[in-house]
Amino acid sequence: MIMTDWNQLSPTMQTVVLVVGAVQVLLWIVALISWARTPAERMSLPRVAWLLIILLANGIGPIAWFVAGRRPGPVTQSAPVQEWASQQQRAVDTLYGTDKR
Repeated sequence: MIMTDWNQLSPTMQTVVLVVGAVQVLLWIVALISWARTPAERMSLPRVAWLLIILLANGIGPIAWFVAGRRPGPVTQSAPVQEWASQQQRAVDTLYGTDKR
């Protein structure tokens, strides 16, 4: 592996290194927040295993968490969505009448 001094890199390469590093740190932060908020029963591996994968598998760990780490949760319709849907249906009925075939 060839090690290069930071000052020997071109400005373009310095920018690339900084952007890739910032993306890596952002992925770590977002993955760790997601990991902390996800209940253990929705994780595909034990909680500690995912923490180690996220932190130690450089670059791939956070991506693996988002791709395979969480099982889908139950899908429920919240009250505001149900209320909005009924308001929308009332508006359609008012404009076009009810469909009574």
